[in-house]
Amino acid sequence: MLSVAWSPNGTHLAITHDNGTVDIWNPAAGTLVRTLEDRTGRVCSVAWSPDGTRLATGGYDVTHIWNTATGTLAHTLEGHSGWIYSVAWSPDGTHLATGSDDGTVRIWNPTTGDLVHILEDVTDWVRAVAWSPDGTHLATAGNDRGVRIWDSATYSLLGTLLPLPDGSAAFGPDGMTYKFTGSPSGRFWWTIGLCTFAPGELDPYIPEIRRVPYDSPLSALISSPSGQEEA
Repeated sequence: MLSVAWSPNGTHLAITHDNGTVDIWNPAAGTLVRTLEDRTGRVCSVAWSPDGTRLATGGYDVTHIWNTATGTLAHTLEGHSGWIYSVAWSPDGTHLATGSDDGTVRIWNPTTGDLVHILEDVTDWVRAVAWSPDGTHLATAGNDRGVRIWDSATYSLLGTLLPLPDGSAAFGPDGMTYKFTGSPSGRFWWTIGLCTFAPGELDPYIPEIRRVPYDSPLSALISSPSGQEEA
């Protein structure tokens, strides 16, 4: 078993397996309702649509959308070039986000099956995707242990959050503006691909790099084109 997900009304449970099947259970009765044959090998992720009428499953390079009433396949979403480790419906059910080890997050229209947008992450693997409850933001997490916050209307990167062994850090979308508290412990620049530099070491040499107070809002990490903090 690789992934489990409750239906929105709690009456059904979807369980994925590495043999390419997805089992739909009635947990109250303890009975198997239906088995979906994905046929693409291991199924890594599963998510119900907010209204419970559709089920999204992610495997190797394809995402399937199923009609939960009939068990029939509605759409096959193709475009990823690796395993799809996370699928997430927007709260209103109009969009589906898929995160893959190909380093991208793809946004789909699950009704038509059309690709809406591709988010290029800087990490090798995207392990998890999640929409905010109001649908205005999307969070993605990857192998660099950073969590990226995206504006779902513009698909622009708002900032990157990074837990530290003794504290935490946040970066602006260009990686130049940052804030942190605690000890970086050698992980600070890894999230933006500068593995060998410590906090503050590059600041005197690259004007665009700047540190802001730790209690600053995420919007303070967005630099102006000149590299100076906007008024």
